[in-house]
Amino acid sequence: MIQHLRNTLFILAGIFLLLTLFAFQGYAFPTSTPGGLLYYTDQTEFEADFPGLPKEDFEESPIAAGTFDFCTGPIDSTTNQPPNCFVPGDILPGLSLDSDPGHQMPIHGIGYGTLTTSSVTLASNPGSDILSISFSGSDVYAVGMDLVAFLSGVGTYTIKVYGTGNTLLDTITSPTVSTSETFFGFFSPRPITQFTLDNGANEIVDNIQFGTIMTSGLTFYTDQNVFETAHPGLPVEDFEESPVASGAFVIFPEPLDSTTNAPGAFSPGDILEGLQIKTISTSTPATSLVIIGDHYSGILNLNNASKMVCSNLPNDDLRILFPGYNAYAIAMDLLPANLPASPPSTAHITAYSLMGNPLGTTTISLPRTQETFFGVHSNRLIGWITVNITNATESECIDNIQFGSSPTHLTFYSTEADFKKARANLPKEDFSESPVPDATPQICNEPIDSTTNEAGCFTPGDILPNITFQTENSLNQTCPACMVLYGPNTGPLANTTPLLNVDPPDHLEIGFPGKNVHFTGMTLYIGLMSIYGPNDTLLGTAVHFPSGPNLDFWGVESTEPISRITIYGSPFLSDVIFGGKFPWPMYLPALSSGGGPTP
Repeated sequence: MIQHLRNTLFILAGIFLLLTLFAFQGYAFPTSTPGGLLYYTDQTEFEADFPGLPKEDFEESPIAAGTFDFCTGPIDSTTNQPPNCFVPGDILPGLSLDSDPGHQMPIHGIGYGTLTTSSVTLASNPGSDILSISFSGSDVYAVGMDLVAFLSGVGTYTIKVYGTGNTLLDTITSPTVSTSETFFGFFSPRPITQFTLDNGANEIVDNIQFGTIMTSGLTFYTDQNVFETAHPGLPVEDFEESPVASGAFVIFPEPLDSTTNAPGAFSPGDILEGLQIKTISTSTPATSLVIIGDHYSGILNLNNASKMVCSNLPNDDLRILFPGYNAYAIAMDLLPANLPASPPSTAHITAYSLMGNPLGTTTISLPRTQETFFGVHSNRLIGWITVNITNATESECIDNIQFGSSPTHLTFYSTEADFKKARANLPKEDFSESPVPDATPQICNEPIDSTTNEAGCFTPGDILPNITFQTENSLNQTCPACMVLYGPNTGPLANTTPLLNVDPPDHLEIGFPGKNVHFTGMTLYIGLMSIYGPNDTLLGTAVHFPSGPNLDFWGVESTEPISRITIYGSPFLSDVIFGGKFPWPMYLPALSSGGGPTP
């Protein structure tokens, strides 16, 4: 932390790039694979994204601690191999494990041999066998497990994930595994039917979680009128600016966005701001998209009434992103591209948060005779949508992409003037009472509130009542309860009052204890905000980008009281305005001897 303070003024010019990375990459969030899967090394993050999954822990086996025995694969809910293996009902239904090809499966008691495990584990046969784990259900999208090695730190696991029709979805490499449990999890937007584990020796597994994804925060639509009634007036990208001729097509490099300059396909400005289209490939690197003219009558005979953008290769999936845009409601027309005689297809559609966490997935049927409407609304900001068709010979085509709207209960403001029109004369916390010198960083202990009494930071009464500032989790080990206060005129930010900041990996949290706050606004450089209401219910999320190199205004109005706002990344923050719906002191100056509500 001391070194951070010494270097602050020298690295401030590059801090904006870092802020962007902090805000939108995170620290414990999942990692994307080339094939469109996500993998997790943080069990807490995995279980937050996929709560309540069934878990197979093998604890029904009576194997004694420090011992082992052999079971014969496949092992499933019907297995009947007493005394040390399993009897019917011990293994969760829908799960099957086998050592391929030998079928001999060691079962280890707690702490067997060199293992430092805390529970029973199951393994593949030593040698060339690999561990194969299969699911008989069709709704497995997420898998988590503990991996173990007989020798600590000697290697990693190669994990191959398969989908319907034994299609290889992707190959993932785990972190280095120890003799105790090492968590690893993954998510696929397509159903997972099987995965294999290979570490070149004994593959050992425990605590297998598997199942679907929760979609409680999403509403899916297949009726366009219902969607547009609920979310009217959204901008629509119809691709009609493309010069591609009727019945023709043009292949062009990805990504497709407002800057694309591909002769015959698109020019800069043809695509709406806030929209980007890319591909995901499960086998070869995807590098291109296709714009198809209306009424394309080639070999595919699409019967499309207007221009559409498609994935170029059948094994490519489409990813529709909304970078830097507050997209909560998204809709589009879908059409599969294949031979006319092919049967109807099924599309798997998954929505992701801006941080890359899956929000929910659904499937819809796609007939070939017409474009099929699909829509989704989320109470969290949508970062992107993936569209993949189960038929491996088909490409995905999209048209008429609508995006925007806002979450229930919330209205966002991008200018202070508009915010004050909605609610004027609110108190503002600008940190100006702090004695921190110009362009100088000062460490302050958290929380910062009206009671703070710390030399160089604040004295009691400097901060307005009913507002607190702190880190979200105090994750910085070098300074676990610290915030950074910057003096006026810090670098290029042109701030006239002090700025509050936190060091990554922490995030900044603004709380409103005991206050009926429905309005809050602030100036900051960049941020991804999560707004919480009563009982810590998530009301919605929003992303804020400045219009220039300096601090910019962001505000929100809520029909529900706001309890706190978490700002992800490492934002520079000042001038926090907050208050209720009504100017209480003007109309109710003295409700009781104890004083009435304040704005």
